[in-house]
Amino acid sequence: MVEESIGDIMKSVFIGIFVLALLATGVFAAGAGTDGPSGDSADAGDGSAETGAADISKTDAGTASSGEKIVGAAPTSLEQQNRGDDTQLRAEQQNGQQAGSAAGQGAMVREEVRTRVELRKQELDQELVGKSETQQQVLKNQNEVRLAVHALLGMKEELGGIGQQVSEVATAMDNSVKETVASEEKMQDRSAFSRFFAGGDKKAAEDIEANVVKNQERISEMQRLRESCEDCSDEAKQVLQEQIQTMEREQTRLKTLAESEKRKKGLFGWMWK
Repeated sequence: MVEESIGDIMKSVFIGIFVLALLATGVFAAGAGTDGPSGDSADAGDGSAETGAADISKTDAGTASSGEKIVGAAPTSLEQQNRGDDTQLRAEQQNGQQAGSAAGQGAMVREEVRTRVELRKQELDQELVGKSETQQQVLKNQNEVRLAVHALLGMKEELGGIGQQVSEVATAMDNSVKETVASEEKMQDRSAFSRFFAGGDKKAAEDIEANVVKNQERISEMQRLRESCEDCSDEAKQVLQEQIQTMEREQTRLKTLAESEKRKKGLFGWMWK
């Protein structure tokens, strides 16, 4: 009986150990199963992190790439318009400055010429002192040419490449004034008696006409030089034109005076035809 009881106890112990072993095995299996999914989840998490990092990296790269594209890309139509407006504004400002500078230089040229002419006029007026009324009238008329010549001689630099040639032509004009003044004085001083019988001073009139022809050629040469000047300012050309017109008016007066003198035949003028 005792042996049978001991045997039953041993069986119970073995069964209990076996059951405990099975239970233990099941627990371990459950634990392993739990660890597995967690590990996969962790790996998945790591993968998600890596994916997120990759996405972020791609986003950053895309942004950088996009930024580089914006910097290096062609300007938009608005930018082109703004740049065009800026360029036009700068051009207008530059043109305005150049125009202002040119206008200032032109005003200086005219003022310098006016000052020189005024000083020369004062000198010529002094030369009239002590002259007869006839001489004074003759000199006043022809002094206009002298003043024009003086103005041109003082503009040598302003007239650039034609300055020297204009000065030479103007000097020749000035020399002719001395001859025409002498001839005009002869006509004015001719007595009434001589005019009544012999008419006007034909020789003096012809001398004036000869000088007028030469002076008209000189005026034409100055006009040609003016038109061909490429480095003359507009103001310098204008001042030159004004002096040319003064000379032309005087030649017209002299020509009319000479023709009138030649028409005065006198009582015996037919003898000198």
